[in-house]
Amino acid sequence: VDFIIPTGLAVQNLRTATKEVLTRDTYHLSFSGGRYLAGLTFFSKVTGMSLNDVVWTPEEVDEVFRELAKQAASAAIEDPSKITELKK
Repeated sequence: VDFIIPTGLAVQNLRTATKEVLTRDTYHLSFSGGRYLAGLTFFSKVTGMSLNDVVWTPEEVDEVFRELAKQAASAAIEDPSKITELKK
């Protein structure tokens, strides 16, 4: 294995800053916010690109959640060894 995509850690990071439910049944990611977060994490890890320029979001995702999701994904990729407390 060359690298791991830290999606679970990104979820845990985001949970430090929001009460939004990120899963449908405690196991599977929600269709909007949870999957958006996973997509951001996957995209950034695989391409090596920054999430700063990502502007697309699903209709159900607001700007505040988008920015927190970007922070959560970036923090998970930067330090996959610990949960990062996000600033709201």
